Amino acid sequence: MTSPETRRTGHLKAERSGFEYRSDVLKASCLERFTVSLHFTGSIFDRLQSKGYVRPSYWFEMGSKPLLPLTLGQLIEWAAEEYADREALVSVYEDLRLTFKEAKEKADHLAAGFLALGLNPGNVIAVWGFNSTNFYLIILAAARAGLILAKVDPSYQAPELRHCLNKVGAKLLIAAETDVTQNYYKIIQSLAPELDHCAAGQLRSEQLPELRTVVMTGDLTQANTYNLDDLITMATPEGIAKLIEIQKSIQPDDGTAIHYTSVEGTTGSPKGALLSHRNIINAGYCFARQTGMKKSYNLCIQIQCCHVGSNIAVVAGLHVGFTLVFPSPKFNAESSIKAI
Repeated sequence: MTSPETRRTGHLKAERSGFEYRSDVLKASCLERFTVSLHFTGSIFDRLQSKGYVRPSYWFEMGSKPLLPLTLGQLIEWAAEEYADREALVSVYEDLRLTFKEAKEKADHLAAGFLALGLNPGNVIAVWGFNSTNFYLIILAAARAGLILAKVDPSYQAPELRHCLNKVGAKLLIAAETDVTQNYYKIIQSLAPELDHCAAGQLRSEQLPELRTVVMTGDLTQANTYNLDDLITMATPEGIAKLIEIQKSIQPDDGTAIHYTSVEGTTGSPKGALLSHRNIINAGYCFARQTGMKKSYNLCIQIQCCHVGSNIAVVAGLHVGFTLVFPSPKFNAESSIKAI
């Protein structure tokens, strides 16, 4: 039976044909779990049915492909090596392009910046904004640092933002500057007027009691906040070394993302769902398999990055090596057609 350390690092030795992993280490680990799980689950059902219980009313199918026991940070590292100079992201409206290698390097510097602020694996940070190169890098950086990234819908107003941040105990909030419909900084300031009188990273807010740091992604300098570029410049060789060491302690079953339900409907405030590395890694893998995505493809992202579908697309791109395309910050039919 393989050791946990071997299972965690085995992906780096994997060979691929298309996007089929062929690592003996990974397959041995997965098949062991698959066999034990199938036997254990089957015995439970057999015993309960013998006592007159009805079999659960959903299709129970383990499938022929074992689940991948990877973390998102491991997949990012693997993709940077496997697809190094291929384009991972093209943001048409920003006129920016990132290769897989560049994305990983920038994400690692941002992740080291998170750690330099005193954040630790397992802490929750939140991002509130629209589709952008920054949003893409934040997703990768949070995973590399072992943080849990809560993705807040850019259409949310002050009451929803307060609820989402407090519900998960977010310690840091990364927000866009403005968009056509609202000024994000002014909304944050309305909830935390204490920003006017505190040092950056030292927020103590009555309405947002867990929040300590506000980071803005725009070009403007806002009082007592960091700019995202400030965090990237905080990265040091020691910080990068610490980040690499952290990869060994992050487990596939650790949480990595929180997605919220819509505020529309009759069920009250947005509800957060915590997804593990295993959840997202395998959702992206299955998406790529079922849709037949190939390395030569480009995928135009129409929905917001706060949506779980976009997150799965990001991970699928890391699996297969295709390019994600952001035609605009929000859905715009004309921009999407031009990008296509």
